[in-house]
Amino acid sequence: MSDSYTLHIPNNGEKSILNVFDFDNTLFRSPIPNPKLWDSSLLGPLTAFQQINNGWWHDIRSLQLGEEVENSMWEGWWIEDVVSKVRQSMEDPQSLTVLLTGRVRDIFEDQILRMVASKGLIFDLVILKYPIHYDQVRLSGEESHSTTSFKKSIVEGIITQNPSIKHVHMWEDRPTHVLKFREAIAEMIACGRIQNGSVIQVLDPPSYMPESVEKRTVFDMVNEHNSFAEDWLKVNFNKQLPAGAQIPKKIELNTHVKYTGVFFSQDITDFILDRYLPLLTNDVNISHWTVSADHVTMCLFRCPEPMLDKSGGIGALVYVKVLAIGQYENRVWALKVGEVSMPDENTECCDNIPTNTQESCANIGHLVSNNPIPHITVVYDQTQGAKANESNLITDWRDLPPSKQHILGGTIQEKIITGIKKAPSPPPPTKAAVSLGTLIKQHYPEIKGPEIGKMVKFVQLRMSESGITNSKDNEDRITTLIVTAPAME
Repeated sequence: MSDSYTLHIPNNGEKSILNVFDFDNTLFRSPIPNPKLWDSSLLGPLTAFQQINNGWWHDIRSLQLGEEVENSMWEGWWIEDVVSKVRQSMEDPQSLTVLLTGRVRDIFEDQILRMVASKGLIFDLVILKYPIHYDQVRLSGEESHSTTSFKKSIVEGIITQNPSIKHVHMWEDRPTHVLKFREAIAEMIACGRIQNGSVIQVLDPPSYMPESVEKRTVFDMVNEHNSFAEDWLKVNFNKQLPAGAQIPKKIELNTHVKYTGVFFSQDITDFILDRYLPLLTNDVNISHWTVSADHVTMCLFRCPEPMLDKSGGIGALVYVKVLAIGQYENRVWALKVGEVSMPDENTECCDNIPTNTQESCANIGHLVSNNPIPHITVVYDQTQGAKANESNLITDWRDLPPSKQHILGGTIQEKIITGIKKAPSPPPPTKAAVSLGTLIKQHYPEIKGPEIGKMVKFVQLRMSESGITNSKDNEDRITTLIVTAPAME
């Protein structure tokens, strides 16, 4: 158990049950950077430790969701099933109720205490990770303790201080943590420290900040990181740094088109979910799945001009009819669509899309897609590693009856995301006009491997001394250098 903690257990009778709740994405839907806004080149460094500032999970702004959200007491951000378990534990006189998180104490304690208090949650213990000396860690290149080892030591310490505890239950979201804590509980049962226990995995789709809040947060983090990197390099310019030191590097952002597609308004996305979600899932619990249902992909990146011209161009209105539903290994569900002409006022279609009775829709486009089967990805199980693009693997399509073949309207747009600007690649090495190794093997077939390498270096040195460049015009001169070279030892 860490020396940084002395746990003061409430003295209100012996407890027999220890209930331990994680915070991030277990009790509370802590937002992560949104992959719809950022390229993978930026997502990785954002969430990694000390690549942009100290990292997303070490920055207080990762829990600052804006005034409107905070004024609502974070309504909609709590995972209510787990909140109910906390309340049950609070009311049970035999249970010790603990909030245990890898968030760093000196940065997040006040914020987290304020959040749980707003929800009316009362824990016997609220334990955050001990402070990290970030400057020292950056120089050593090593974070002192993992979150799992920290939590295991805390749980073991609580049990040691409270031998009356015989039942341990933990709520966690991350699969690797769940596995390690199950192993730890099994070991405690095997050695007789407790009688039984469990680790309940909490499955919930990723949550994201309001877009304007997230963009401001990320851009501020990057700007602060660049200022820090510049100052840090000035201070440490002439210092002998340890081999593992994490040297901060300035980064430059740029934007690019991730894909082009027919995009739907929020009203139409809501219509898709309302009409088709009950048909898609065959009684599968998708409460923790990730929802998409906002576009039909035309092509990755920016469409070539001929393709864009054929479709009607950016901003063109495209009508599609839902034809079938399909799924891939019960990981992703999608709707197969086909193009239809502009509907009139008597056509059965989604509300809130223009018809040909409205003069505002002069620019009518066409559905053009590189996908063999144009479709709308509706939901996918990201908690099990599924990705939205797995919908391209669907072959099992089930045709819908005409009464379910609704018409949807969207506009052709480009999905623009922000990433880290890549440094220009160095020019490829110029291929030698004359292969020294080949010439050497022709004249000295008996020498092998390392001996050939030694002779190549010798010939290159003689060429440099003699001002002989490696060109076809100089092949005879190079050959002379080779045949007159001394034996390599």
